[in-house]
Parts: sequence; C-alpha cells; structure tokens
Amino acid sequence: ELEKRLTVREALDKYERLKLVQLRKGGERRRSLDGKKGILADLANRELVSLTRGELTTRIRALAEQSPTAGNRKLAHVKAFLNWCVNEELIETNVIDKVKRPGREVPRTRCHSLAELAEIWSAAGRLGYPFGPLIQLLIVIPMRREEVASLPVHEFELEWNSETGEGIWSIPSLRVKNDRALNVPLSPLAVRIIRSALADPERPSESPFLFTTTGITSVSGFRKAKDRLDRYIQEAR
Repeated sequence: ELEKRLTVREALDKYERLKLVQLRKGGERRRSLDGKKGILADLANRELVSLTRGELTTRIRALAEQSPTAGNRKLAHVKAFLNWCVNEELIETNVIDKVKRPGREVPRTRCHSLAELAEIWSAAGRLGYPFGPLIQLLIVIPMRREEVASLPVHEFELEWNSETGEGIWSIPSLRVKNDRALNVPLSPLAVRIIRSALADPERPSESPFLFTTTGITSVSGFRKAKDRLDRYIQEAR
C-alpha cells in the first residue's frame, strides 16, 4: 500500500539514502531538487502523492525560458526521482514521465584565445589556494572542472617519468563521465602546479583531496571564485 502521507522531503531523504549516495554527483542532484534553488524546494512539505503534472511542468518551463539547459536538467532530475518513487511503490505513476524537454540546447563552441588565457592565468595567480592553482591546472590539462576539483591525491604519480619531469593521473571509471578509466599525462608544468598546491600552507595536509577548504570534502564555492577572477581581470585591463 502506498505511503499516502509521505512528504516530498521524506521521499527525497529515502532517495538520497538508497540511491543518490551511489552516484558520483548524487549531492548535486539532491540540491537541484530541494536545495536553496531546487525545483521542489517550496513543495518539500507537501504530500508526495499530491504533486501534479501541471504545477511541475509550469515551473520547469519557466526555468527553461531563462536557461534551456537548466530547465532540461531539472526535468531529468525530477523524472528520475519520481520514477524511483514508482519503483519503490511510494506513488503509483510518474505524472511527468511523458513530458518532453522544454528547452532547445545550443552546443557551446566558444574557445578562449591565447591572450584571454594569459589574462585568466595571471588573475588566477592572485586567487591563491585552492582556486588559483585549480584554474591554472584546468588550463594545462584537458579535463572537466568537476574531475579536477575533486581530484584525490592518491590518483596521481608525480615522478612517473623522472627524466622528463612528467607525471600521470590515473582516474578510475567511477569518476569519469563515460565510465571508462583514464590515464592522463601530466606535463612538467602540471606537475609543478600540483606540487605547489600540495605544499600550500592553506591546504589541510591530511586531506585526501588536492583542492579542499574543509580537509574533508573537495572544493566548492565556484561562483564566488569566478566573481573574484572576473574582478581581477577587469582590474588588470
């Protein structure tokens, strides 16, 4: 029998405990659902079975008008949550199962020029640990932001090639978007950036992560760091 009085938040707590903890970006998904700007934040105390197709699609489409990508992502996250609820017999049907993506996403083709990269590199040097070296490392190795930001110390070997000064970063499949393990070559410049970050006095020495502020979790707070970076670039100009 369905748990008629289960609230959205109670269902999300179960979803996080039984499903999201298994996902690489489970915390991010939870925040997108009922975090500060979550699509279900103001519905968290409602009974789960009371959610309607109309109210959910209205708010997702409104979000998509501002950001098609954000609207599409939120829809996917809500669908996944409600499908899980159906499988767990918390609700009988997913009311938005047939709703199509509201936004048309345009692939991003913008690339920074060498002059712009030089500006970013210089401004990143003013940020200090952890965001300064993190941004510089993103410039010199072709990896996604989240993969670099959550880089565990045990995954890289800095003296892989002592003759050339190169290192290697071995990423298990669990941390890669396409679920395929990678061996990423680290240039001598990348190795120098990593060594500098490891030795930075602001970094908690016992942390398993290269970039962290708490010592327990990988770094977060990119929005504020980006604002500071933009300000330093404008000041330099």
